[in-house]
Amino acid sequence: MGGQTQAIQSRHNEQVKKLRQALTRGQRTAEGLLAVETFHLLEEALDSGLAVPQVFCTPEAEEELRRLLDRHRVAPQVVRLAARVFESVSAAPALQGVAALVRPRSWTAADLFQPHPPLVVLLAGIQDPGNAGTILRSGEAFGATGAMLLEGAVHPENSKLLRASAGSVFRLPHVHGLKYGEALEMLRRHHTRLYAAVPRARRTLDDIDLTEPLALAIGSEGAGVPEPILAASEQVSIRHARGVESLNAAVAAGIFLHEAAKARSKRL
Repeated sequence: MGGQTQAIQSRHNEQVKKLRQALTRGQRTAEGLLAVETFHLLEEALDSGLAVPQVFCTPEAEEELRRLLDRHRVAPQVVRLAARVFESVSAAPALQGVAALVRPRSWTAADLFQPHPPLVVLLAGIQDPGNAGTILRSGEAFGATGAMLLEGAVHPENSKLLRASAGSVFRLPHVHGLKYGEALEMLRRHHTRLYAAVPRARRTLDDIDLTEPLALAIGSEGAGVPEPILAASEQVSIRHARGVESLNAAVAAGIFLHEAAKARSKRL
């Protein structure tokens, strides 16, 4: 591997400060790069075809890192950090001694509705990064064409969401920070019917056509789907035992998306 290597021993180095800020605050660098941790997320970024201009590692992790980079035939700059320096920047609960700056894709609204018929999931007020990441992962697994993270939802580049998505956030088209009206207008423009998942509704998944252009709004565990979205949607429930008040948001999204994928496969 021909990438340049640099060794850093100080926590106050400017590159270390940049990585620390990107990891702990979940913000992109001034160059628009996203910080990721763990070998798994780095490999997912590489498998997704993202540019990875710079990687950081401890001396103990360097050999495994170089094997990974060699397998993918990439040669980013490798920055070797002393273990204590790496610990000062890491946001991961279990340190693996590797982090990277990657350039994520930029998605447009039109990307969410291709190919036809679209299947879009709306994260409406979901702030739990584990649930949000799992929903994006299920979306990719079951053929969703895109996701909207509405205002008030967790940011898609939150470090816990990145890990929960297992790399799906790198591949599933998504937009975030949309105002409710913007999201509804986007759906109208693409002739996409909106359903809202609620605990008890007159209609269930068995009653709707899951093969048409559709979107599903999933709300937060406590508050549910926000009223402006609820008012503009058709309410639908997933059959479950009467003794259970409601399903976890990520579970509900996964069941809906799975049923949609199953219905669509029968039309092929």
